[in-house]
Amino acid sequence: MRSLARRATALALVASLGGGCALTVDQERGLGDQFSRQVESQKRLVRDPAVVSYVRGIGSRLTAAAGPQPFPITWNVVVDRDVNAFAGPGGYIYVNTGLITRARNASELAAVMAHEFSHVALRHVSGAVARQQQAAILGAGVSAATGSEAWGQVAGTGAGLWNLKFDRAAEREADRYGVGLMRRAGYDPNGMVTMFQLLATTGGSGGGGFLSSHPGIGERIGYIRSDIASLPPGPRLIRDDGQIFSIQSRLRADLRPVGFGNAWSSSSLRNPTGEAPR
Repeated sequence: MRSLARRATALALVASLGGGCALTVDQERGLGDQFSRQVESQKRLVRDPAVVSYVRGIGSRLTAAAGPQPFPITWNVVVDRDVNAFAGPGGYIYVNTGLITRARNASELAAVMAHEFSHVALRHVSGAVARQQQAAILGAGVSAATGSEAWGQVAGTGAGLWNLKFDRAAEREADRYGVGLMRRAGYDPNGMVTMFQLLATTGGSGGGGFLSSHPGIGERIGYIRSDIASLPPGPRLIRDDGQIFSIQSRLRADLRPVGFGNAWSSSSLRNPTGEAPR
């Protein structure tokens, strides 16, 4: 009898997620707050105001070019060597220090940020989270007694929310939307092509974030170039903004590894409690 009740609770939760469709705005906003707390408890944020302001400045241009969103877009920088960025629910987007320090110009950094923002704007993040939560509910079972407790249990598992997997169609759509978004925001969309070329030689996470295993990099470069060629001529677009190299210098001076992975020694790289990394 108890197992039947648990199954009924699980099915009710799946139904509340729309059968794997996108979350409602309220559901995503609530889950986004949990997501951000979880990420920032496990990854160190960059607090250097110059670095954060620079990244958020690019983000603001992209957001303005996209138009109104259902929730505020929050850009943060995390200490991670991987040449990548990742988006979560509720408009939270994180840019890795590895991406900033390896980008060869502002348009390459803007390209990755535009791609991740596109997943948010196109509700890909919402749909991926809903499918992930549905799988967790039905696959692992729910032991909580009430619907709200069960939702909290599933949402609180994390289940790699900063490493969401998008399907082939979503990645392609985010690439192509991102190209147009860069153009509207005033950035040279060829930065997306050259960033993919860079990643083809240096690699990335191969998981969540900008560098996905599907579609292949060669295919992505092909349709991005085609889309760029179809854009009408316009004003001069930003490739090098004259700021990124000073930002990179600040980061490189601060990023002194004390171990493998995300650990770096710096006074301006702090965890959410404000304590310097150990």
